[in-house]
Amino acid sequence: GYDSPVEAALSLYLDFFNLFISLLQILGIMNSSDD
Repeated sequence: GYDSPVEAALSLYLDFFNLFISLLQILGIMNSSDD
């Protein structure tokens, strides 16, 4: 449990941010392999 909704929202935001970065890395690898 979080002490405040802000902490919960920040945690959720960081989870999505990490997921977004992972997707960018995967797409980057796929694009580089096409060359």
